[in-house]
Amino acid sequence: MPERSDSLTQLEYLIRSASSLGGQREALAALDRSELRGRMTVAGAVAFGAVPVADLAGRMVFATVPGVNPDCERALAAAVGGPVTLVPFDEALVREAVSRHYIRDRGQGGGVDLPTFESADFLLDPVAARRLLSEKAGALPATEVEVPEGCIAFVDMRVHSIRRALDRPFPVEFAPTAAAMHFRLEGDGAVLFREKMPDPETRALVSTSVFYDGDEHVHAMTGCDLAALPFVLHPSELQLARIERRRAHFWVYDRIETVRAGPSVARAGGPAPKASWSCRYWFLHFGARTERALRLDVLAFDVIPRSKIRLAERSDVPTSGELARMFGLDFPKSG
Repeated sequence: MPERSDSLTQLEYLIRSASSLGGQREALAALDRSELRGRMTVAGAVAFGAVPVADLAGRMVFATVPGVNPDCERALAAAVGGPVTLVPFDEALVREAVSRHYIRDRGQGGGVDLPTFESADFLLDPVAARRLLSEKAGALPATEVEVPEGCIAFVDMRVHSIRRALDRPFPVEFAPTAAAMHFRLEGDGAVLFREKMPDPETRALVSTSVFYDGDEHVHAMTGCDLAALPFVLHPSELQLARIERRRAHFWVYDRIETVRAGPSVARAGGPAPKASWSCRYWFLHFGARTERALRLDVLAFDVIPRSKIRLAERSDVPTSGELARMFGLDFPKSG
């Protein structure tokens, strides 16, 4: 923190020095002090896009990315319980500070499960504002997959997400497409598109296709073998929570939904989903309110004896519907 000038208060001097990148780097160097760094939480740094750079007689000064929602200053004051001043810094410098001081040592990819809200006006609610400093509870308690002896549960799911920034545009994010066929339920059996049968400890096989739309474009179709749950589809709003014999329980934002095992209903163009649920919520990400809508389709769920599971042969080629799904053509596109 620079020394006080004869003609400027410390706050004015800090704001003036932050007009240059060199001054901003000097101010951000204060985060090397753990006592100052501890004045902001991991969730708060990512949500507000802000890091503390000074404590001036009880007034906290935060460096933020440019263009944060104007209500962030009032919300952050309510969250920390005292007056604050937000000073816009270079976005790359702030993001690097958030990564270096709050995220980098977290492991597991450094993901932060930001709090979510049921209204876009959450910044105006002091109670909601205080939640912005805390992460959500995250994954549900671990539990073993419970299926009859000698059986495997098959769960085929599809997730469609639409994300929209409300305050300032995000750069549209793209990710490489990853797609692979994993299994096909056929009558009272299953065909596996893989080189070997599941290990003895495997209790469930899941296949998931995802399509992220709106401000992000990601498509993937993946699969895995499971012995325990939960299986997180979208942290932490969508999770395959439990499988109990012939029932699968799904966590959908704030509630549990249940599907019973059995063949899907046939229809033109492919089987109808056994169940579908949707949710919509809002959150703060680097000072911008963001809306996300999620839809989960359970395309298939059945419990099948291992004796009726086989590996695919050369004649088991993907159908036109399966190919369309592998390349994300079965998802509705947002306008």
